[in-house]
Amino acid sequence: LTSRAPGVSPGFDGPSTMAVDADETYLSDLLSYSLERLNKEPEALANEETRLKDGVRDAAVRHYRAFVDAGGCYQSVRDEVRQIQRGLEAMRASLPELRAGCQRFAGRAEEISRARALNRRTLAAQGTLLDLLETPTLQETCLRHGNYDEALDLEAHVEKLAALHAADVPVVAELAEGSKRSSRVMLRQLLTRLRGAIQLPECLRVVGYLRRMSALDEVGLRRTFLRCREGHVADAVADLDEWMRSDGDESVADRLHDVLVALMPDTNFLSVQSKACVTTCSDDGELQCEALGDGGVVTAVTGCQGKAAGPADAIGRAVASEVTSRLGA
Repeated sequence: LTSRAPGVSPGFDGPSTMAVDADETYLSDLLSYSLERLNKEPEALANEETRLKDGVRDAAVRHYRAFVDAGGCYQSVRDEVRQIQRGLEAMRASLPELRAGCQRFAGRAEEISRARALNRRTLAAQGTLLDLLETPTLQETCLRHGNYDEALDLEAHVEKLAALHAADVPVVAELAEGSKRSSRVMLRQLLTRLRGAIQLPECLRVVGYLRRMSALDEVGLRRTFLRCREGHVADAVADLDEWMRSDGDESVADRLHDVLVALMPDTNFLSVQSKACVTTCSDDGELQCEALGDGGVVTAVTGCQGKAAGPADAIGRAVASEVTSRLGA
């Protein structure tokens, strides 16, 4: 008494449910029929079946175009479904390549994003980077003007940056190399100053610069200092020997000759000769008298301030008194 349309699930509330309801209604009607009515029911059902078949046939004849169009539409749908299926299969085959392309795109996009972020940070720190890149030039400028404290501060700053970033940032490594070149130039300048005619405070200042540079250990620094000062003394002695062997400065000799003639106008000088001499001065303006060698046998006198001609007797007495007191002791 129950039926189910092909392809319709039991839970589908559609034509199958309607057929069940019709069957139940028909059964209820059968139970209320009389015996005579029941005997005529098969014939009535046969007539109803014939009528329905005739109706179906008439409908097929009248609406055959619809059935033909439906068949054509069905064929078209099948063809399109086949095409869609082939397209889906082609798309499924291209999915691995599409996935690889997406991964490459994502990787490239990530690289571009990192580069953009790096460029933005670089732009934000442009002033600081320019100052940093100008460090070697600034250090050379400090050396040209003798600003060694500032040059050493710049060198320490670059060394700190190199210790942190030289392995990862090539620019920092180049800055460190430039700073080292400037340091070598500064070392040569300081050693040249030690060989020059400078006083003790300046010597100590130069030694302090050399100690800050850490280019020499303590023993090497002392040896370098003594070697440079010894070279300065040797150069000074050589210059002094050459000066003493000369006839002095002609312009100074002529000026002194004019002074002498002005002071002694009545004197007839038969000849005038000039010889080179050396003037020694001391920081406090006092005469310096020191014993040299073991036992103080030799006494050195210096610091006459260029005025030994006038107070020669007083200087002689002071030196004689000093020597006599040492010999008596």
